[in-house]
Amino acid sequence: MNEMGIKLFLAKAKIGESIIISYHERRNSLSVSGDIVKIGDNSVTVKEYVINDLYRDVEIPFKNIWYHSLECQPVPRSM
Repeated sequence: MNEMGIKLFLAKAKIGESIIISYHERRNSLSVSGDIVKIGDNSVTVKEYVINDLYRDVEIPFKNIWYHSLECQPVPRSM
């Protein structure tokens, strides 16, 4: 994601919100879906369901993200 994409992402993303993210890692294109658990300066962490009651936290650097499901949602307007 470029700098403008990161700003738009940060304007929309909220802790606990469900999200789907597609990203690049070591020449592979991967996808993760789950709830946002942490939003940092350079990355977002998603809690992904694995199996039964097993979850894992996946940290994704903003620079590796090429799609996220928040792109389809309008940017909230400040009052």
